[in-house]
Amino acid sequence: MRGKTLAVIFISIFALAGAIAGFVYFMHQSGLRARSNIALQEARENLETARASGDWTRSRNLLVKVQLSASEAAGLWESNSGEAFTLEGEAYLRLTKYRDAINILERASQLLPGDANVTRLTAESYHRTYLTGRKAADAGRAADLYEIAIQSGGGADVLLLAGKLQEAMGRRADADRYFDKIEQIAPNSREAEETRNLRATRREETK
Repeated sequence: MRGKTLAVIFISIFALAGAIAGFVYFMHQSGLRARSNIALQEARENLETARASGDWTRSRNLLVKVQLSASEAAGLWESNSGEAFTLEGEAYLRLTKYRDAINILERASQLLPGDANVTRLTAESYHRTYLTGRKAADAGRAADLYEIAIQSGGGADVLLLAGKLQEAMGRRADADRYFDKIEQIAPNSREAEETRNLRATRREETK
């Protein structure tokens, strides 16, 4: 009888210990998730403020904060990684750290396949990298991603970037294909005005 009583006591102790361990783990995970959510919200807000300023250079300190907060959010809670990597990648892009942006955004694209914003940002990162290094592989990757972004509903802003890439590669006929599309869908937009200025610059250069 005594043996049975001891067995019941030991089982109860083990069960209690397991319950306590489970509760501690649950609370630990909840804490990590909460901290990740806070860091992610900070990254969102700082990036929005930087965008609203209209000046990436003056917003450099904010962008550094975005990068750090987003990285922290991704490290604390895996489910937040897709958005966190996207924010971090955009911060690197605006900080002109293009290779870092590509590395992070390619990770984001694996977690968020088909995400139009991630595709656009990755395309722009390859585009900017091409402008600094003039590697054909970067231009090709950027062009492919711009096409995907456009097919996914990208508007005049994506068309303008795609056209500028072709212009930088010396492919004016291909650039005009994108510029003409802007004129068709958004003739009164800032992007349309910029394409007209680009074409006017061309004409001046050929005189």
